[in-house]
Amino acid sequence: MNNSTVVSVSTSAVLLSSTVTRYVYNILPISFLILGTIGFLGNALTYSQRELRSNTCCIYLLCGSIVDMLNLFMNLLPRFLNTMNGIYIPWLRLPSFCQFYISILGFLPHLSINFLLMSIIDRYALTCNLASPIRRINRLTMAPVFVLLAIFTSGLTTIRTIVLYEYRSAFGCTATHPLTNNILYVMINGVMQPVIMFIFVMLTFQNIKHSRKRVGGATGAINIRRSRRQFVTMIFTQIIATGVISLQWIVMFSLSSFVFSSIQNYGMASVVLFTYTVSNYCFYLNSVKAFYIALFTSRLFRENFVLGLMKMLPRRMREQFRISQANIAFAIGTVTNQANPRSLLMTRRN
Repeated sequence: MNNSTVVSVSTSAVLLSSTVTRYVYNILPISFLILGTIGFLGNALTYSQRELRSNTCCIYLLCGSIVDMLNLFMNLLPRFLNTMNGIYIPWLRLPSFCQFYISILGFLPHLSINFLLMSIIDRYALTCNLASPIRRINRLTMAPVFVLLAIFTSGLTTIRTIVLYEYRSAFGCTATHPLTNNILYVMINGVMQPVIMFIFVMLTFQNIKHSRKRVGGATGAINIRRSRRQFVTMIFTQIIATGVISLQWIVMFSLSSFVFSSIQNYGMASVVLFTYTVSNYCFYLNSVKAFYIALFTSRLFRENFVLGLMKMLPRRMREQFRISQANIAFAIGTVTNQANPRSLLMTRRN
């Protein structure tokens, strides 16, 4: 009786695990693809506005958004089609594409985070003293240089995949030296990038703190601070989110590579595989989050996003919207004056 009960419970657990796994494997990729596409369109619309398109920081963020889109449709979508529908993309199946597939699997996420790194370097340069030579980084002519630098440094990370991966008929595309490959991946993606971003975050924060002391009592200090902190809060938030998302994946990757690699128990192995897969899917949140974080943390981004949407509307609807906004502003001003009689008296005198 006890044995049958144990078997029944085990069977129920396996069925439940299989159902949850299939549900997660279906929902997460589709959700990320939809949200990522909407985010890319929103970023492209916003950063192409006149006020932002000549801003070097926005150029790096737009490049990062393009790379995020490529990552979703070249890495996540083929994997989803292969896993759930049995549709094979050439670079997933053909032996000659082994190194190419593993390369873009690491290159695109690394490049996306690299462009975020370039944006925080740009904000650091902007918060430096006006006489500092570092301010040259903010020149528009420097943007192509830093874009190429980001691509080049991310391209260097693909050397690992070219050297350490090959196609084997029994296992597919696999690492020839798994331990060396895993250590290099953790060091490059899990240590170097976050540490460099953290350093520039602290340097930028220190510059902002010093600038407050320098211009604290000067005329126009508030405007200077605001101009220097454009997108800083947004980028800080994106870096924190990127760090959290990347950390959970690096921790899971390290555990599965160095701790759980020799598990013999089938049930435990299934749990580890499921957790590993979910963690890897969640890593694609780095390619989804940018637009939504910017929308909630940057007023300048929201204003330009709304402006871009307005330009897409028919001319009549735009005029009606402007009239309604003017009426609302007039009504708010009237209420404010009524609530403050002194202000109303000063207005009449003027």
